[in-house]
Amino acid sequence: GIPVIGCTTAGEITSEGYRENTLTGVSFGGADYRASIRLIEGLDRFRMEAGSVVVQDLFADLGLAPLSARAIPHQVFAMLLIDGMSRQEEVVVSSISRFLDPVPLFGGSAGDGLDFGTTWVFADGAFHTNAAVLALIETDCPFSVFKLDHFRPTDKKMVVTEADPVRRLVTEINAEPAAPAYAKMVGLDEHQLNPMTFAAYPVVVRVGGEYHVRSIQKVEEDGSLRFYCGIDEGLVLTVADGDDIARNLDSALTKLAAELGSLDLILGFDCILRRLEAEQK
Repeated sequence: GIPVIGCTTAGEITSEGYRENTLTGVSFGGADYRASIRLIEGLDRFRMEAGSVVVQDLFADLGLAPLSARAIPHQVFAMLLIDGMSRQEEVVVSSISRFLDPVPLFGGSAGDGLDFGTTWVFADGAFHTNAAVLALIETDCPFSVFKLDHFRPTDKKMVVTEADPVRRLVTEINAEPAAPAYAKMVGLDEHQLNPMTFAAYPVVVRVGGEYHVRSIQKVEEDGSLRFYCGIDEGLVLTVADGDDIARNLDSALTKLAAELGSLDLILGFDCILRRLEAEQK
């Protein structure tokens, strides 16, 4: 009688640090938490308006009117797990966020190590592809939804001059083949490009006054770059330098502890390139 949700990963964050091939879980229960869960199937057919129905159903399960006086960020948060190979994260998140606001949303894309073959989400007692799981959780406990990274933008900028956002491919940067242009910008040879170099030389995009990482997945045979998210033509990519990853994390968590008091749990979603950088350094 207890709903269980989950997803496949590219490694796990555990109480003992980074691990692989483990099952990592946490429970929300007792009188302090009330949860509602929806499996969203057929992501290849997902439309922007679909988020409205899903969000309304979740609120109704908890006896909340959407955007009512009770449905405010310090009482309710939402978590999304989504098939990482669906390439539908942007449209699903945009749709859900539109109807959830101001309830904070966090989560991640299901992983498959560095194989990028098939990824799965788990709900209703079974694994699903081409699907996502959205959980809405109401709690009396204090919490904070946060994000962090340890990158500083440099003055190295490049413009995406040809791209296919749907396929998440960038074929040209600065009117040159994408992979050689990126390699030249970071001072490497094209043949040196691999996940480790993408982790060491990330690119960021300025959105709403803040810089956000746009991770590169791999180099395709034709010299194009495949990203983990859709990249539009005309977008300005900035090469970033990394601060000390451990010191940055410690500072962020110390600040959170000061805001909330003692921390009982940190539920974290990590980028595979962040993990690679941590292991490398």
